[in-house]
Amino acid sequence: MNTGVHEILDDYVHSDVVKRILNVIISIFFLLILIFVCLSLLLIFIG
Repeated sequence: MNTGVHEILDDYVHSDVVKRILNVIISIFFLLILIFVCLSLLLIFIG
């Protein structure tokens, strides 16, 4: 069994279109978490 998001997608998702859409959704999700953390730290240090 492979570990990691991309390896799990390779194991269980066989359609390239669905795989590409899921990769974009997961990337946006992690990017939003990173932006939220950075904004929170910025508010903590400013306040």
